[in-house]
Amino acid sequence: MANILVTGANGQLGSELQVLSKKLKHHFYFTDVDELGLRDISAIQLFFQENEISVCINCAAYSAVDQAENDIKNATTIYVSTVKNLTKVLG
Repeated sequence: MANILVTGANGQLGSELQVLSKKLKHHFYFTDVDELGLRDISAIQLFFQENEISVCINCAAYSAVDQAENDIKNATTIYVSTVKNLTKVLG
C-alpha cells in the first residue's frame, strides 16, 4: 500500500481524485496551498519524510486562467518552480 500525496486537492481534478481514492487501498494525503506550500522546499521535504510519501499526483494549478497571461510570474511559479521542488524531493 502506497502513501500518495495529491496537491491542489480543492481544485476540480483534486476533488475528483478524492472521490476516486475511496475505492482504492492506498493511503492518500490531500493538500492544498493552505496545508502545504509548494514554494517551500523544506516544508515539502518534511511532509514527505513525516508521511513516507512514495507517489505524488500534482494537481496544483493557477485557477484564474484568464489572469495567467497577465500574471506570468505567479503562473510560472505554480507550473515550473513548484514542480521543480516536488521533483527534487522525490529524487
